[in-house]
Amino acid sequence: MNLFDTLLSLSLVDLAENYENLYKLIDFKFYIDHCLEINQQWKLSGKNFLQLRKEQRLNNEYLTKIIGRNLSYIEQNFISKSTYDNDLNIRYLVEQIRKRMQWEQIGNEQIFTLSTCQILLRKFFHFYHQYQLLINLKPLNENEIFHITHQVYFIDIEKLNLQLHSITMSIFNSNNKQTNLIIPLDLVDKYSRLILVVNTNIIKLIINTENSIGTDISWTKLVDQQQIHTWDNHLRIKCFPADRNECFYTVKGLGGSIDDNDILSINDLDRLINIFDEIFQQQINQKKEEFIWEKSSITLLFKLFIENLNKINQLFKCSPLSDIDLLTSSNIYQLFLKLPTLEIFKQVFDLLQIDNQLSIIIPLQIVNDDNSAINQQFNQIWTQNMEKTFQIGKNLIIDAQKRVSDILNSIRSTKSRIILCYVWANALSVNITNDSEHEFSVMLSEYSKLNQISYGNQSESIKNIEESRRIVDEANQVYRTMKRRGNIWTDVKHLLDIKEFQIENNMNDAFLGSQMDRDVHLWLIYDNTSNLLVCHPQFAILDFGIVLRGVHQRLIQRVFIHNQTGKNLTVGIDRKIIDENIFDVTIEHIPINIGAMGEFEVLLKPPLNVKIFEEDWNLAIDKTNILPNAVQPLVEGCRVQDFYNL
Repeated sequence: MNLFDTLLSLSLVDLAENYENLYKLIDFKFYIDHCLEINQQWKLSGKNFLQLRKEQRLNNEYLTKIIGRNLSYIEQNFISKSTYDNDLNIRYLVEQIRKRMQWEQIGNEQIFTLSTCQILLRKFFHFYHQYQLLINLKPLNENEIFHITHQVYFIDIEKLNLQLHSITMSIFNSNNKQTNLIIPLDLVDKYSRLILVVNTNIIKLIINTENSIGTDISWTKLVDQQQIHTWDNHLRIKCFPADRNECFYTVKGLGGSIDDNDILSINDLDRLINIFDEIFQQQINQKKEEFIWEKSSITLLFKLFIENLNKINQLFKCSPLSDIDLLTSSNIYQLFLKLPTLEIFKQVFDLLQIDNQLSIIIPLQIVNDDNSAINQQFNQIWTQNMEKTFQIGKNLIIDAQKRVSDILNSIRSTKSRIILCYVWANALSVNITNDSEHEFSVMLSEYSKLNQISYGNQSESIKNIEESRRIVDEANQVYRTMKRRGNIWTDVKHLLDIKEFQIENNMNDAFLGSQMDRDVHLWLIYDNTSNLLVCHPQFAILDFGIVLRGVHQRLIQRVFIHNQTGKNLTVGIDRKIIDENIFDVTIEHIPINIGAMGEFEVLLKPPLNVKIFEEDWNLAIDKTNILPNAVQPLVEGCRVQDFYNL
């Protein structure tokens, strides 16, 4: 026992060192923190690149290039003062249009000239509604700023006297001599048109020149009767109302008090709308690039990898080793169960299956960090900082995969040592129970599953498997030896407890020619309770131990059958060969008289494979009565170098 105690103590020290190394390996916090930093750096690199392209898009030189003409002073001044607040810029444009319309409305609240911004205003409305949802503009209450009217009249004037350059038009809304409105008109071209908004009843018009006073012109005849009025050889006038279904826009207030220098021309306003249109379009392009960046495979890869690292950290999570974990064989078994299994590793492998993303081709064009590359497609170009960050992230992923490979190797090493410690702990108790059988079987099964997979460096994995398998084979050999010793005493005790069973009187005769530690003895009796022929022990192991592969050693062991049934029997071995036929035993049935002993000689042929060979043999009594799985021949084949490592 002192030897077992020493071996257990040494094995526990070795296990503690391996477990400590494993516990350090399974902590993925470093990778999670580092990946978070890389993800932030990647986002910052992309954000800086997007910002650089955004600033370039609002640059005068770039806008000049895409518009195809030089920007006016007003356009340049506006761009220099404009902000990224689109609603504020829209309000500025609306105010400039409103001021222009007010400045053009000459007259009074009853009668005034219609602004020439009608086409411009419709263009603005179309422009505004086009981008309202696209760039999330605030609602614009058009009806409060721009009022719709249908009371519009067109007065067409044809100049007959080419020397006539200006006139004044007096408008009366009553028969008295007081003028409601006087409008001065410059006649630059042969044809001129005056457009009026009329919110009252006009009675007549009078047109005067610098040198003469005209006659009354009836509004009814001019408008309702559509008469053309000719004034001597000076002018020809006609007037007609606008289509009632057509809408015209006015604003509150009249011109006259507005400084002319504070008014933008229609051409300038039109250009501002065009500039806004281009700026908004560039903003949409910017949003598209931001969306492309946010949904790019690299951005999603880093995000996914962080999530997967957290999942892996949870899957590998286990407690540090404590003295209680190593106190008993049962505690050692529970420690084994707490460690990651094959199923856990399969999940981890799936979480790290991102090789397709790692093979993403880096864009052919890599530019300096201060180069916006505005003329290139955003998804076809990276900055140097983006490439550097990607390479760091890629190396981190590869390093994490290497860490998982190291963890797998460490798990094999640790579990193999747990199995060995479990065996030594059971050896101290000198008690192999059914629970121990089950627990040992579970550990061997779980361990063998881990040997079926490899990950990462193949040579390291093979070396690790061979080393851990050597330890498990050692544990298995110790366990089988201990089990065989326990079985012998259990069988003897069981035989002695059977009252009806009488072993041979002469013990020398019973075990004649037998090596008790190697050969198998079976007693056949009739069970008075079940009235059946039974075999004791009910399961016997014919253990050849460990042999060298391909080396003829001529190992022979025997199966002795004791007939205590009270009648003569014939006994044979019924076997099915499922692997190499390395156990040579006669298939003939031998007669065994009452109280006599029969013998089967089993010759071991050298195995060709390195593995454990075992078969389950039945005993055939009188060729009709079968006792299943009465004998289990067992041997382990190994290589020469493995044998010397034992």
